[in-house]
Amino acid sequence: SGAYFGDKMSPLSDTTNLQPSDFIDWGHDDQYVQQIGVGECAGVVIDLVSTLFLESDEKLAAGKRALNQQQWADGIYHGYTAMINSAKALLLAAGEKTNSQAQIVKAFTAYALEKEGLEAYKAFDKMIYQIQNEEPTEAFAADYFQLAIDFHTDAQTFRKKETEQ
Repeated sequence: SGAYFGDKMSPLSDTTNLQPSDFIDWGHDDQYVQQIGVGECAGVVIDLVSTLFLESDEKLAAGKRALNQQQWADGIYHGYTAMINSAKALLLAAGEKTNSQAQIVKAFTAYALEKEGLEAYKAFDKMIYQIQNEEPTEAFAADYFQLAIDFHTDAQTFRKKETEQ
């Protein structure tokens, strides 16, 4: 439970025992100073966005394998996860919070409403949450998985246009 891990991790947040040497980056002699540098954090965000898109590619490949083996529920799940990852990638690139899957769905639905090129996803929440109302049949799995492929493609296209501007 959350309390268990909170109790276990609480000592890690104690900063009263830090020494001046704890504020020096490894491999450096100068004290660490928090400041905004040129692109250092931006590079990490860009890498994470790319990684999330790659993870979506992997989930779509796994979903395709599952559907080919007539594992409808697994194919649907991989499609869902790919959509979450792709939505998270765009939100992260825009500086939005992405703490949970529910928050990603809610935030992306709002994000799509205001972004040119994402109009097809202004009801992203309804699209992705279809799995709550449908049985994992072959027909639903095929349709849902195609939505995941289309969304991932559109998200990557949107991201590419954003980075080119």
